[in-house]
Amino acid sequence: MKTIFLQLIILFACISITYSQQDIINEEYGFKITLPNEWSIIMDGLSKDPVDKEGYLLVAGYGQDLAFIIEVEKEEIGIYKNHGSYDLEYFKKNFGNSASKKYSEYKIESVDSLMISGALFYNIITSSVLDNSRMIGRGYFAKYNDKIYTIISYCRESEYEKYKQGLNDCISSFNFLK
Repeated sequence: MKTIFLQLIILFACISITYSQQDIINEEYGFKITLPNEWSIIMDGLSKDPVDKEGYLLVAGYGQDLAFIIEVEKEEIGIYKNHGSYDLEYFKKNFGNSASKKYSEYKIESVDSLMISGALFYNIITSSVLDNSRMIGRGYFAKYNDKIYTIISYCRESEYEKYKQGLNDCISSFNFLK
């Protein structure tokens, strides 16, 4: 009897975990990612801006505490047009240029790389100040086939530990569609 009761508890725990997630699948841009259900999807669709940048943009967040952004751009447009080399230095420079315009005291804290769904992603962790709050930013960048994939998150440093596992789960759930 105890065994059946324990199995039921495990089953209900798995069901609640399953229902507490949202799968984002984009066949056109070739990826899938799972986000916690508590996160709000603010924008999910095509992105166009006046700087000849067109692609896919997903913006999610948790209240005012966390921003999570996925951007996919075709290599031949926007800032990536005719670049040629997509190495760590290139992504550090572009992430830094973009972030330093928005935040003060911008600093790269660490840099590494990891394989996600068979592609090499560069991971850049930054700190900065926004509206007198210390912020932590995480950026993951990769070129895969003819597209540039960028996954970025920002949150207050005081909230980082609270969201760290959820962010790690999101990154590890990212998959390219075959």
